[in-house]
Amino acid sequence: MNTIDTLIARIEDRLTETANPCKAYKTKEAAEKATAKMAQAAADHFAIDYRNGQKSARYIVVFVEKMNKWVGAVDMTELLARNTSTGGFLGICAQKGFYSF
Repeated sequence: MNTIDTLIARIEDRLTETANPCKAYKTKEAAEKATAKMAQAAADHFAIDYRNGQKSARYIVVFVEKMNKWVGAVDMTELLARNTSTGGFLGICAQKGFYSF
């Protein structure tokens, strides 16, 4: 499965329902900055020993042509698989307007 293609397809599908399916940015740099901040917040939420910015969750930033904007998504699979994961609210990224995978 191609994670990027799947993510873009999910966003494009959601565009049929709403004009703003997620946070989107005009530049790649802005998307990188915002998604990195969200990835750190997710890591802080799910793993007690990673708090205070020690290790961020993985993330990707992709260009969605139909929106002509950049979108970020956080890798929840890797984050929850960590042996230090303490559990938490799975919708943390969605609640803030970010996709996850």
